[in-house]
Amino acid sequence: MKELFEVKFNEVKQYEAYTELCFSSASKRFSIFAQPQIGEWIREYKTGEYKSRPQAPEFVSSLLKGFNIKPCRLTFTGEKEGVYFSTLLLEKAEKQLTELLEIDVRPSDGLMVALHFQIPIFALGSFINNAS
Repeated sequence: MKELFEVKFNEVKQYEAYTELCFSSASKRFSIFAQPQIGEWIREYKTGEYKSRPQAPEFVSSLLKGFNIKPCRLTFTGEKEGVYFSTLLLEKAEKQLTELLEIDVRPSDGLMVALHFQIPIFALGSFINNAS
């Protein structure tokens, strides 16, 4: 089994050409880079100042709630040539049956879900060791 470490989302650094998402584990600080819109979405979420039209994070959250799907955990799994990878663990409970599903997500999208649903964020040990 691969070793998981809990990480903390620290801050967003907004630049004209990109957004820097800053994280830390018990032993290391690292950043993931995303398109500029991600920083705007996080600012809107944290301040509650939404635009008139729903943005992608609100749509995804509504979709999950509508199908009674509960996000459980975001995990950063790797990086290759500047592209980051992550998975989102989802739980769907129907009657007496609970189904778990792990899906691949862009880290920036996964972070928006994690913030909205207040779920823990983890990273594989190999991801943290290789993070710069």
